Amino acid sequence: MDLSSHPSGPWKTLLLTASFLTSRSLPCDAQLAIYPSTRTAIVGQDVLLSVHGIQRKSQIYSWFHGLVHQNLILSYNVSSKSHNRGPGYTGREVLYKNASLLIRNIKVTDGRLYTFQEVWPNLSMTTVSKHLQVYQMVSKPHITANTTSVTEDEDSVAFQCLTKDDGITILWFLNNQPIPPSGRLSLSKDNRTLTVLQTRRADAGMYQCEVWNEVSTQSSDHITLAVTYGPDQVKITQEPGSHLVHTIKVKANSTLTLRCQAESHPSARFDWLFNDSVLVIDRDELMLQGGSLVPGHYTCVARNSLTKNFAVTAVYIEPLIESPDTSSGGSRSSLTFVGILVGILVVMALLSVLAYLLRKKAQGYSQEVLGGPGQKNKILPSVKNSDVATYENGLQLQHQPSNRQIAAPTQNVDSYYISPKLIENPYQMSTPPQDVNPYSILSPDSLEDPYEKLTFASIDIYEQIGPKEAPPREG
Repeated sequence: MDLSSHPSGPWKTLLLTASFLTSRSLPCDAQLAIYPSTRTAIVGQDVLLSVHGIQRKSQIYSWFHGLVHQNLILSYNVSSKSHNRGPGYTGREVLYKNASLLIRNIKVTDGRLYTFQEVWPNLSMTTVSKHLQVYQMVSKPHITANTTSVTEDEDSVAFQCLTKDDGITILWFLNNQPIPPSGRLSLSKDNRTLTVLQTRRADAGMYQCEVWNEVSTQSSDHITLAVTYGPDQVKITQEPGSHLVHTIKVKANSTLTLRCQAESHPSARFDWLFNDSVLVIDRDELMLQGGSLVPGHYTCVARNSLTKNFAVTAVYIEPLIESPDTSSGGSRSSLTFVGILVGILVVMALLSVLAYLLRKKAQGYSQEVLGGPGQKNKILPSVKNSDVATYENGLQLQHQPSNRQIAAPTQNVDSYYISPKLIENPYQMSTPPQDVNPYSILSPDSLEDPYEKLTFASIDIYEQIGPKEAPPREG
């Protein structure tokens, strides 16, 4: 039978009868159901609609679009094993003997309600319907913006997601993250337009729209929004490190590196001032060392070339604190040691000179006592310890105990006499010559072997020394 011909003869009579009886048909069999081969049909696929619960006594199977019998697609007569097509037939449908309907190369327009009907020999019938959803693979959308550069808190921007697909959902992303709801965001009814009001620096980044349906998803390319702001949050840090500084104490001959930072887009330009005088231009880092490390106020000025705004901050360097040079510590220690040593040697030399002068003075005094004026010193002969002369002090020595005895050098002579000049030089002693009466008082000129002067450091002057009377010599 030619499926392209219109129904005629007995087929037409039977269908009309079935249509008439539709309103009087029995309730749909609870076991009768339509099962599509896929839950989500995609454009271009082949979809099979299968029917479960068909009675063996059925005489005619028919498929319709919707609930209107004029939209017949195909029907099959079991007894005559013949097919008949209706106005809904497109040439892509196939009706099998088991009542299943195959739709080849399905289209979006094929997404609709499908109804199956079976007619029994007594012309009673049952029907069942199923809606078939057909999805099309979405195409890649395109994103546009009315501007891509705005100023913070001043401008707004509108993005559009352009797509030719219908029945889709549109989502918006910023830096690959879903954009959360905000009072500054406005979406059109179909989500195809996104408006950002009073843009802020957090709104800067890559914008993207995504379209999707039940079977596919596509994302647009990124479009970058630049938000101009700043400079603000200007701060000065001391290198190395990143801690904020306001006052710095430095040591002499040290090196100080300062860095100026600010939040700004585009990046800020930095200038340095010292006590309100320009020091460095267009540099974020300032290095001070040696003579350039001067106490005072160092100011950083940050400028934005687009916003024309600027911001300043300052740091104060306190007067330099003198610090030892650790690099020359060893040499300085050596110089200190040498200086101390030289000082000790100088003191020792001065003490030696002083001792020499004192001894010379003492020797001059001794020569004056022993030799007298204009006379040479005489060397005393050696004496024995057994020869002791006894003297008697007429008066007590000043600052000296009265019972102290003075031991004079001894010699192999009979006795010792004290010169009358002993009143001035109390320790000058001599031996009388042979032809002189030993009891007479001798002058220093008659002495041949004078003794060295005997001095006591604690004695200054004797009043008078009187000799003991010597016993008379025999024969």
